Amino acid sequence: SQPKDDDDDNISVISGLSDMSGKDWKPDMSGKAGWLARAMARGIDPRDLATSLFQAEAAVLNQMDDMTIWKILFKMFTEPPKREKLKNFNTLEDVAEQIKTAD
Repeated sequence: SQPKDDDDDNISVISGLSDMSGKDWKPDMSGKAGWLARAMARGIDPRDLATSLFQAEAAVLNQMDDMTIWKILFKMFTEPPKREKLKNFNTLEDVAEQIKTAD
């Protein structure tokens, strides 16, 4: 079992996910983010997880603390819903025109 301080850190990482892309957005914890949260709660070493997910050398990961690696993993595997397309913007020219006419 993890010490209470670690549990508090885990909760703050998970609850802080909404800050990544908008105040009202909350991650869907039933998918990838839920899987990561359960792995974190089980005490899995995030270095092992990142190394096996990305089949990469762990040299860079060894220079980071656990919370930093968990934050990176959560940010990679959670994303907000797509925004609705703006009707008036279909091309880069539309955007350029908007910028030119903006005050």
